[in-house]
Amino acid sequence: MNHRKLPFHDPKSADDWLSNVLLNRQAATSDRLLETTRLTDMIYTGCSFEDVYYGTQRKEHPVNAETLAADVFAALFSPVLRRKDTDNVNLRERLFNKPVLDRLLSDDRFDRMKGLCENKELPSYAAAASFAHNLNSSLENKPYTPKVYYLQVIDMLSDQLNQTLDTIKKAKDGTTPLSAEKQMAQYKRVYAKLSQIEDLKKKLTVDALCFVQSIGEEISAAMDAADDAAAEVTCIITAWGSDA
Repeated sequence: MNHRKLPFHDPKSADDWLSNVLLNRQAATSDRLLETTRLTDMIYTGCSFEDVYYGTQRKEHPVNAETLAADVFAALFSPVLRRKDTDNVNLRERLFNKPVLDRLLSDDRFDRMKGLCENKELPSYAAAASFAHNLNSSLENKPYTPKVYYLQVIDMLSDQLNQTLDTIKKAKDGTTPLSAEKQMAQYKRVYAKLSQIEDLKKKLTVDALCFVQSIGEEISAAMDAADDAAAEVTCIITAWGSDA
């Protein structure tokens, strides 16, 4: 039960509060961390389409290895690395993928791989796929599993919140009028849902931080595998004399 003090006391102040909340509420729309060009995405999709790993990501996995692989490919292949606004990135990728990618980008092995992969499709894909495959495989049997199910609860609460917001909208435009008392009940419901969502996000943030700190060895091993894959493909390309 929510025991916080309400920031409003009547329908007018509640409406002002809600207008301010909605003005500052930005819905995340992307599961990718990096900005990419259409060409980069087309190249990655073409390379990954026949990969047995493609389309196998499970919701209970904390790290979204599929989208992480796409971001690693973009980071290696693209001459310029451009990050998306964090607020536009979905919560799961923001909490679990971002710190993994940050660790990769700050590692000396990334600079070496970048030298082998930039503007080269096959080495970039080989390194990205190897990194994602190895990390995902090593995390399958990880004993410490964060409370990823919080994400599903947050989605459920968000759906309930949107339904309540729709009820308020219909009351305001006269489609489905409500008494002042019932209007206040809807505003209180919005406040309660927002508070529950915020509490779960804070708990999951702490849990995700602990999880990422616990998988340092797995991330490092995945980097080694990616480094080896980039070097191996580069050697093959050099021997044949053609990337194509």
